[in-house]
Amino acid sequence: MSSYIELNDIYTQVNILEKIIGRRGFNLDELFQNFNLEKDEFDRFGLNKITQERVLGLDAVNEHDKLMILGKPGVGKTTFLKYLAIQCNRGEFAATKIPIFIPLKKYAETENSPYLSSYMIKWFEDCKITNASEKLERILTEGRGLILLDGLDEVREEDSERVIRNIESFYSRYDKNKFAVTCRIAAKEYTFTQFTEVEVADFDDEQIKTFVNSWFKIKQLTDYPKHFLEQIENNPTIKELGNNPLLLTLLCLEFEDSGNFPSDRADLYARATNTLLRKWDNKRNIYRDQVYKELTPKRKEGLLSQIAFKTFDKKEYFFKLDFG
Repeated sequence: MSSYIELNDIYTQVNILEKIIGRRGFNLDELFQNFNLEKDEFDRFGLNKITQERVLGLDAVNEHDKLMILGKPGVGKTTFLKYLAIQCNRGEFAATKIPIFIPLKKYAETENSPYLSSYMIKWFEDCKITNASEKLERILTEGRGLILLDGLDEVREEDSERVIRNIESFYSRYDKNKFAVTCRIAAKEYTFTQFTEVEVADFDDEQIKTFVNSWFKIKQLTDYPKHFLEQIENNPTIKELGNNPLLLTLLCLEFEDSGNFPSDRADLYARATNTLLRKWDNKRNIYRDQVYKELTPKRKEGLLSQIAFKTFDKKEYFFKLDFG
């Protein structure tokens, strides 16, 4: 974007799924019950038609004192934590708490590898808070902290064990406080004890509408929301991109230029893929661990394309997980 947008002007309430989508178990017979490729009835699990009940994100944080918030790339995990911090600071959420937002990547890469409490003291001091150590200890001992730890998946592998150990030690000592940790789904196998795991839900139709209306209101393009929403209703594959807040932003930027989507849909999908797989991390200077060091993103796309072609050609639409 050429200019920033105030969070409260664009923020759309996040919904939470209390059962992790990727951990649902199905056998092949169950999968084929809702599958008819000839009638274009192909429910790609986890991408659409989520039927389980959604819970408002604020309600989930209210209900659980220790929450692990999982989600796909670009689904709004960081934005949600920042929103919580702002609302708490304004006294509109958890008014008796004091929000402490910690980007775990930045913490992990801090010189001399400080303990989490030491890092917080330094953060207080940078905010010109006098007697920072004493005041932080009082906040934490009294259980008045809203501790928001963002991006566990963004921590480098060589720092991961140390960071997890420090988080464990911290919440064990100051367990009266309220905690929320975010992480990409399937990025870390580790689970914190006493934490409830939830997943950020994709945007539904109402959330897409709210976001789009807010976006074009800010841009003073009052006629655009109606045409935008009409076009995605007539093109389900583009609308599916809009279920992800990051890609919905991309769609709004594309539509903003001409009041239309690009005529070449493949180009739009390529940009969406590039945004999720490369651009989003690069913009934030995040370098994730690579299992196969020489497998470039382009080669990964080629590999996945080959797998997709071969399996669809053989009508093998599902993979069976081998637990052996």
